[in-house]
Amino acid sequence: TFASYNMELSNGHPVIDIFLPTFRMEPEEAERFFPSQAKAIGDRILNEMLTGVVYEETEAKQLSVEISDKIRESVAESMGPNSRFKIIVQTTVGEMKDQ
Repeated sequence: TFASYNMELSNGHPVIDIFLPTFRMEPEEAERFFPSQAKAIGDRILNEMLTGVVYEETEAKQLSVEISDKIRESVAESMGPNSRFKIIVQTTVGEMKDQ
């Protein structure tokens, strides 16, 4: 709590204002992060972006960045504009040889 001394008098006594903290330590139910929703978004975007793509070593880095950006933006958008979560997406694009 935070208390401040106010010079105004009430019935001849100084007034002490008490302020409670306004921050929340936990998100509200509607603001919670659900990994299952993020996984569903990631799976959908991976299927969209990788269907019919042939591995090219020179394009793998750019493709990885594009996939990460699109997943991050979609997950952040699904959480709403007031979300306080930071979304981190890590992707690796590689070739499956003889597998």
